[in-house]
Amino acid sequence: MYKVMLLLIGTLLVIMGCSNDDASKISKNASQVKQVLEDNLTYSEDENMDKYLETIVEASREDTKKQLEVFFKDYDITYELLDFKVIEESNDRIVIEAEQRATASFIAAGESYRDHIAHMEYVFVNESDGWKIASSTVTKTNIIK
Repeated sequence: MYKVMLLLIGTLLVIMGCSNDDASKISKNASQVKQVLEDNLTYSEDENMDKYLETIVEASREDTKKQLEVFFKDYDITYELLDFKVIEESNDRIVIEAEQRATASFIAAGESYRDHIAHMEYVFVNESDGWKIASSTVTKTNIIK
C-alpha cells in the first residue's frame, strides 16, 4: 500500500510539473507579446516604418505601409501603454486588451486630431520569426482634450 501511495504521489508531482512548464511557457509568450506591442508603439512614435512593419503580420504590411506614410507625414503622436491584460492564450495565438494614451505634438495644417485613451483588443499570432500583431480593434475611446 505504501508503494502505491508513493507511486500516485510521484505521478501527481510529474503531472503538476508538466502543467507548470506549460504555464511558464504561456507566461513567456505573453511577455513577448507585450514587448512586441511596446515596440510597435515606439516605432510608430519614432515613425520608423521598417521596424513598425516588422511588428505586424506579413500579410498586412503592404496596405499598412501605404496608410502609415500619410499618417506619419501629417501627425506626430506620442504613445503610452497604460494597461495590458491577456484575454485568451494558446501557443500560437494570444488575444489581449490594452489601454493606451495617444497625444499629438504635431498636426498638419488642415488636419484634426483629438488626444485620447484608446481601449484596444489585439490579436497576436506566432509566425516563423516570432509574435506579430494580426489585428487590432478599438473597443472604446476616451477623449482627453
